[in-house]
Amino acid sequence: MSLDRCSHNTGYSLSSKVMGPTKNVEKREEDSISGYLKSFGIGSAISICYTAANHLRVVGSISATDFTSFNLEVCNFIERKSISTLDLCIIGPIAAEIIFGQLIQKNLLPDISKGIVGRIAPGKESVLNSNVAKVSRAILSAGLFTGTYMFLNGGEFSDSLMNIHALDAVIFGIVLGLIRESGLGLAGAVGGHIAHDTLATALLSC
Repeated sequence: MSLDRCSHNTGYSLSSKVMGPTKNVEKREEDSISGYLKSFGIGSAISICYTAANHLRVVGSISATDFTSFNLEVCNFIERKSISTLDLCIIGPIAAEIIFGQLIQKNLLPDISKGIVGRIAPGKESVLNSNVAKVSRAILSAGLFTGTYMFLNGGEFSDSLMNIHALDAVIFGIVLGLIRESGLGLAGAVGGHIAHDTLATALLSC
């Protein structure tokens, strides 16, 4: 009896046996991509709300003269350093998320914490999954990001503008850190960072 006839008689197709796992893999890949895109979109939406609110806060707390002066400082910095829009809005945010989000917050800090807890209180490593631990990692990551930003850009801006940037970096860094620790993960943080920097660039008058 031929294989085709056997398949016909039993109502079972050999091709379905082969294609079944393939279709399942494709379905999982589609779900994964869909999940990443959803996380990216939600992270972007959160970031846009934050960036708009922060912009209104800054504008409302300084004079029109100071705002114009700060805007000119940033535009001159971008021109002086020959920073492209692609660098500002895409490459920079992605690089920052890979370094501070994935490598430091999601890999390095948990590994260090696990080693410390394992020595001090063996068997209590589950505490690292608590909300307190997650918030702590977000704050530490934000602090490292802010410190790096200030170190790299020290002397480039006036003290008043640097203080504004530092405060924004800390607060927004914590927001991104909490997004990373949530179900949105790195995809949500990348979306949020890109949205923040893109909107902030769009609000400049260069």
